[in-house]
Amino acid sequence: FVWPVVWGRPCERGDTHQHRMRCGLTRQPTGEVRQRKGTPYKVKEQQSVDEDDIPTTAPEQEPPKAFLEEEEFLEFLYKPHTLMGLCLTVSVLAYLAFGRGTTTSEENLKAGILACCIAFLLYCVLQLRDGMLIRPHPIFWRLVNGMSIIYLMGLIFISMLDVDYVRKEFMPFMFGKDLGVEPMTNTKNYATDCRMYTPENPDKGWGNFFDAFFDVFALAHVLGWVAKALLFRDYMLLWVLSLSWEVLEVSFQHLLPNFKECWWDHYLLDVLGCNLVGMLLGMWVCRRFATAKFNWMGVSKLSTAREKVTRVLCQLTPFSWSNYHWGVLTTWKRCFQVILMLAFIELTELNCFMLKHAIWLAPGHYLVIARLVFMWLVAFPAAREYYAYITDPTCRRMGSALWLMLCIGFVETMIGVKFALQDPSMFAYP
Repeated sequence: FVWPVVWGRPCERGDTHQHRMRCGLTRQPTGEVRQRKGTPYKVKEQQSVDEDDIPTTAPEQEPPKAFLEEEEFLEFLYKPHTLMGLCLTVSVLAYLAFGRGTTTSEENLKAGILACCIAFLLYCVLQLRDGMLIRPHPIFWRLVNGMSIIYLMGLIFISMLDVDYVRKEFMPFMFGKDLGVEPMTNTKNYATDCRMYTPENPDKGWGNFFDAFFDVFALAHVLGWVAKALLFRDYMLLWVLSLSWEVLEVSFQHLLPNFKECWWDHYLLDVLGCNLVGMLLGMWVCRRFATAKFNWMGVSKLSTAREKVTRVLCQLTPFSWSNYHWGVLTTWKRCFQVILMLAFIELTELNCFMLKHAIWLAPGHYLVIARLVFMWLVAFPAAREYYAYITDPTCRRMGSALWLMLCIGFVETMIGVKFALQDPSMFAYP
């Protein structure tokens, strides 16, 4: 019965933390305390404060900003506008529901799918959290994130279907009646005559070489490598990707007829031609951004109309620029992480040709081009997030863009493997 004498009344369950401290059950931390992980830290001694020194009113604090924003660029663009977005969503859905007139069941089904996508994208624009990129506007990257989710859901849906139904029913229903027939360009062989010069045909002469040199896909190669240079910003990684892709083309020639090319097409036009030109142009742009003066001043602080127009155009440039130092040879772990990234990039590019060949899309079809542009937009924040994930020790989680891109790549691979197993004639054996 010494307890009431020494400690006062006993503390009951449910007492507050301050009352438990008065009762002695919780000690006030003083001096040096060691954390569970890391180095020791100091806790200041509790000092007595006079009642006269305590302020009667709390100081006014600036409310936290809801979005990443630049200084007074266009204030209207950086406000949430959730109520306005809700009204816009309801208006679009009401028009699609009541304002389309008499339609068929097929058109109603397409309108329903379109309405679901529009409502979901508007929700993503308004409610998704911002990523690491803020130019041209965080809304743009939230929209790309939402489109990634829709694309992933579409791939998962296609993965549950049979290859014949996808080719002859689903793709013509969703994207046009011209689909459903295998295009002849999918079986085109670019290695039928590998002579650069044909002496028996003087009119044609160097025609084989110039036909490949001025092909529309040569420009696509250059633009693609400019995009890769902006993504990785490292010559060594770009050369590894370039050479490994040529190895993949040679290895998969028996599966994809479009991969059959002449030796000079592989080494002269691709590696030392289009790929090298794209790398040089892309790295030149990277050097320009690395030494550029970025304008963060708001439009309202500019006086002339020319300065305001220039500032608006500068919104399409990066907010800031940093070179990537991957440190491939620093540790075994970092080397393995970079190798995994390069392997996944090659897998993603290979998926484009596999899916095109599996679901009967021509190389120049708008869906193929749209997929390439869209995957580059997704890869831009994904590469930035992956670089932060493997180089920043404080980054403990994978970004949303990176997670979505990884999932999209694996689901595309799963679709290609499944369709190849269902239709063995689609791919020839070596």
